[in-house]
Amino acid sequence: MSRIRSHQLLATLLCTLALPAGSAQAFSDPFSFNLTPVAAGGGGRFFTGSPGDGYTCKTCHSGGPSPKASVLGLPLSGYRPSSRYEVSIRWPAEFTKISLAVELTDDQGKAAGSLLLPPDGEVQSGELCEPVEELVVAAQLNDLVAGRQIINVPDCGSKSVRFLWTAPATDVGPVWFAGSMVLSDGESDPFHDGVTDIGRIIDSPALASETAGQCSVSRVGARGARLGLGMLVALVVFGSRRRRR
Repeated sequence: MSRIRSHQLLATLLCTLALPAGSAQAFSDPFSFNLTPVAAGGGGRFFTGSPGDGYTCKTCHSGGPSPKASVLGLPLSGYRPSSRYEVSIRWPAEFTKISLAVELTDDQGKAAGSLLLPPDGEVQSGELCEPVEELVVAAQLNDLVAGRQIINVPDCGSKSVRFLWTAPATDVGPVWFAGSMVLSDGESDPFHDGVTDIGRIIDSPALASETAGQCSVSRVGARGARLGLGMLVALVVFGSRRRRR
């Protein structure tokens, strides 16, 4: 009897260990990233590529064409403290199995400002899962214990995501906009999937001001150089005419 129970226990253990690999669909279930790797989760990593995460979706997924996406709404020359920016990420309609994770942090990996998804009455059709008639919003906002805020979009057929970013109330240095997106082939494995990282660094207000000042000085200097060269040419021409006379 004890031998039979031992075999049953071993079989149960093997089945339990096999479950994560057999049902590995983490890209479709953002909340599973909070689980431990043994439980088919990411151990708290959402693979955005931020300083607080360290990895992107390329850690696991590979082998497929990289999806294209456009990111609109981020400040181009540094953020203004406490200002609000409506950020949108869009991808071609033919990409029906796109999933992504995105966040904004400082260079220490802590949340920089705050994120907010559109209210139900302002959700656009491209931000809904298919079929859109069911009115299921694709994007999900995860507030982590460590203070990070992650926006996840599962591969449910949506075409875009929008969110409101409120910049930090004070200058926290450069802000990392970090995100990674996966174009899945529809199988429950990380093979033959394409990945595109969409991160960039947003300058701090102080750094943006310094850069603008340098550009202004260089433009003035260039203009002054052109004026000086013009005056020199005029003097040479004037002098040569006087000598001819």
